[in-house]
Amino acid sequence: MIITNVAEAEAYLFALRRFGVKWGLGPTAAALRALGSPQRAFPSVHIAGTNGKGSTAAMTAALLTAQGLRCGLFTSPHLERFSERIRVDGVEIDAAALVDTLGRVRATGVPLSFFETAFVMAMGHFADVRVDVAVIEVGLGGRLDATQWIAPCASAITSLGEDHALSLSADPARVAWEKASIAAPGVPFVVPPGLSTVQEEVVRRTVAARGAVALVRGRDWDFTTEEDGAAIRWRFGAEPAVRVPVPLSGVHMPANCAVALTLARLALGRPLDLAAPFAGFSWPGRLESIDGLTIDGAHNPPALAALADTLLKLGLAPLPVVVGFMADKDVDRSLRLLAPVASGFVCTQVAGADRALPAPALAARVRALGLPLLATAPDVADALTRVPRPALVTGSFYLAGAARAHLLRHAPADARLSDPPAGV
Repeated sequence: MIITNVAEAEAYLFALRRFGVKWGLGPTAAALRALGSPQRAFPSVHIAGTNGKGSTAAMTAALLTAQGLRCGLFTSPHLERFSERIRVDGVEIDAAALVDTLGRVRATGVPLSFFETAFVMAMGHFADVRVDVAVIEVGLGGRLDATQWIAPCASAITSLGEDHALSLSADPARVAWEKASIAAPGVPFVVPPGLSTVQEEVVRRTVAARGAVALVRGRDWDFTTEEDGAAIRWRFGAEPAVRVPVPLSGVHMPANCAVALTLARLALGRPLDLAAPFAGFSWPGRLESIDGLTIDGAHNPPALAALADTLLKLGLAPLPVVVGFMADKDVDRSLRLLAPVASGFVCTQVAGADRALPAPALAARVRALGLPLLATAPDVADALTRVPRPALVTGSFYLAGAARAHLLRHAPADARLSDPPAGV
């Protein structure tokens, strides 16, 4: 089958989900070799973590673009379009390049998963347009992630929490080891703030064992947060501290911003020009306000806890919550975490999402927990008509993307465009 347009490309890509999770680095290596190892044509910043890696990657890329570098950005999942995953200087890959790049990846004859294909496509595109540097978000875990084949110039983890996708939720030390295993010999590795004592010890030991160079807060870099969280004072090494506005809201964003600054400084190799560090920056679906609704793609307990904390600190709660989850998530715990900020729940689901928990089943969970149920809606559009403003929409990237598409009158969101189980 010859793919000639984006619709056909997306149909092919999302059909790959049926193959499920593929552990191992061999297929990706084979495909990259067949394409001439495009990932070696530029240095990359590598970012892993349970939560916050996408926003940190986006901020790092924006900082590097502001320094005059041509910067690629590879992230996952996306909200509405596959092309969101592959960007250069903030601009998504265009239709012609997407179709052409996918065709070359298919021509290698190497059987790849959905995520592996997307990653190899990104590497090919970044090499084609001759980026100076790329920022690469890890898809799943770290140690066996397809992104391990890049040529890193700096690496980091953003946070460490439960990782049900890796079946490691009961072993925080194992989670730390898996994610810190993106560390590469001789490459600086930014150790984030907020780790437990056990996890920080595992991270430092793993980084050292892999021959990387750990950069620790307080010694190699540091930051303090202004009282309202809108800016930080960041310092790198012996350089003077500088005030930097934080471009995203959230209790965890000052730390993510500081890690992004440190990574950008390492990748650039000289002090950053911070006159306008985040000009024009946006990261949709993260505390995004549209038509009286706050839309956030938080979809696991640590992210939902941070979201609830942020809403309380901003004085935006309590408020009605439109909620929808995938059935493989810890739904009861997630609802309990949202309870302090919810005046009531509107339960819905994303049409066509195979893993979506049906709205009636979610409503039953809400009632069983003794939480206030405002309505049960069969789809996102109906849910948004039922909820009074202001309100929150959260629980899934599927839901955030579908809500944005409806509110902004984009083409109808297709649930196939979000990641399959475990981000394959």
